[in-house]
Amino acid sequence: MKNSIKLFLLLCLLLAIGTLTAGDRPHQQFDFQIETLATEPFVPFIDLLQDGESYHIEIVSLGCFNGSKQVLTIFRETDAYSINFQDTVKPLNASEIEAIRDFELQLHGLSLGGCSTVDTYKLVYGTQVFRTSDGTCSFNGGRKLLDYLGLISSK
Repeated sequence: MKNSIKLFLLLCLLLAIGTLTAGDRPHQQFDFQIETLATEPFVPFIDLLQDGESYHIEIVSLGCFNGSKQVLTIFRETDAYSINFQDTVKPLNASEIEAIRDFELQLHGLSLGGCSTVDTYKLVYGTQVFRTSDGTCSFNGGRKLLDYLGLISSK
């Protein structure tokens, strides 16, 4: 029993160390896109959508005691925005569109942190990809956004 606990704690420690050191390595696959976004003023993907287009927000949360992956698809049709989450399509009102815009902007200011639970956010719009991680255990932006949009319950 004691060995199982020691092994579990060791795995949590290795996960935390791996997450922190992963931030030191560039993401080879996405270097060009990240450099482009960093040198030009960031325009949230929701503001780039044209009629008939969509983009994805992938939220992956990994920690010692949890793991989840959620994908949101935001699309625009005839000047109206909707979101698809877990096979449910919901039209977005002006305040929800603003919340998504604010969420995207906040992602650009995240720091690595030192928490054992790390949330990784990947936004994909056409060929543009933005990826960042949050290990602060205080942002929880994905959960807050899903709750605000009424897609999950905060209970």
